[in-house]
Amino acid sequence: MHQPHPPAGRTRLWLSACVILIGLNLRPSMAAVGPLLAELRGELGISFASAALLTLLPVMSIGLAMFVGLDIARRFGVRRSIGLALLLLGSASLARLFSVGVLDLLLSACAAGLGIAQIQALLPALLKARYGQQVALPMGLYVTAIMAGAALAAGLAPSVAEFGSGWRTGLGIWAWLAALALPLWLSLPPGLTRLSDA
Repeated sequence: MHQPHPPAGRTRLWLSACVILIGLNLRPSMAAVGPLLAELRGELGISFASAALLTLLPVMSIGLAMFVGLDIARRFGVRRSIGLALLLLGSASLARLFSVGVLDLLLSACAAGLGIAQIQALLPALLKARYGQQVALPMGLYVTAIMAGAALAAGLAPSVAEFGSGWRTGLGIWAWLAALALPLWLSLPPGLTRLSDA
């Protein structure tokens, strides 16, 4: 059975930076909602049920989209699929800067969930394909980055909202993470973004 040769040197650092930046993107769209919920409900007058949907819908979208993530990658390739997922995630966060009602927020939550699902279906598979039995370290970086992104958003969202223009800034500012990750991802050598060397 063919064992992949893990990336080395500068290429390894490049891919590791991508993994960390992409991982940081996967939780802020959900984690920033909770600390701002009181402000959201106060301004928009949304019900508890609608408020609950803001965190439930991304999780549901993740669960549903995980089933088709690899099929999408087979059709469009991992490079394009993760690139589009990052674009979707960034756009969902950016759209929250202009939200005027609960429907806008629910749609952005669904969009973010789809982007997260696509990445979560593909990036671990890509790391396994690139690193083989040496996958523990990059997977550790990936999981740590996910948790760091959640902590960052939950911890900073209220302060960002206070010093910005309210909850819209607290929810929308996380688009910058996607803006950093996307060009770095697209600049990777094409061979690093394939699930096989065939």
